[in-house]
Amino acid sequence: MSANELQVDLKCLCGGAVTARARDAGGSLQCSCGRSVAVPNLSKLRTLAGTDAYVTNPAEAICKAQREGNDPAGDKCLMCGSSAAVFYKCRAICESSHVKHGTGKESGDIPRLMSLLFLPKLIAFLLLWKWNQPREPEVRGHDVEVSLTLPVCERCATTSGSAVPPSVARQLMSKVPLYQKLLEYYPELTLRVDRPR
Repeated sequence: MSANELQVDLKCLCGGAVTARARDAGGSLQCSCGRSVAVPNLSKLRTLAGTDAYVTNPAEAICKAQREGNDPAGDKCLMCGSSAAVFYKCRAICESSHVKHGTGKESGDIPRLMSLLFLPKLIAFLLLWKWNQPREPEVRGHDVEVSLTLPVCERCATTSGSAVPPSVARQLMSKVPLYQKLLEYYPELTLRVDRPR
């Protein structure tokens, strides 16, 4: 069980409690007394756990905060706290989709063997020809990308190097709680940082 897994204690009529997880949403759990305890739907379960009903990961939480006009990093320098900050624009590429090209050969030789043993040679030839034809590419995964800002004052930017290298940007991100959660949730994320203009 991960540390971030949703858990909510639901009361039973007997006074006892059962622990509901995300996978239990919309179902029911058996109490030790034998009674069945109804588990609310997932959005209600998240609300009972004290989290946003429709935000499931830090990337969504950052986007929601930005839509509401709140920048999770604020407007003060992340290094010294001064208000004369320059905003570095960053893109955190958390997940990327990829295309898998297939020819049908991946599923093994059993259909090929069966066609050779039990069908006339002409039909076997046609089946093999069709089997080896390229198939439509399959898109796997999905793109998760978040735009964020890192406020750094001119003095800190010149003394510490720059916020442009991803290693420095990661250190700055770790000072913002929501960005830190993003780094923990997507440890392999790629950062692209633009110099302020």
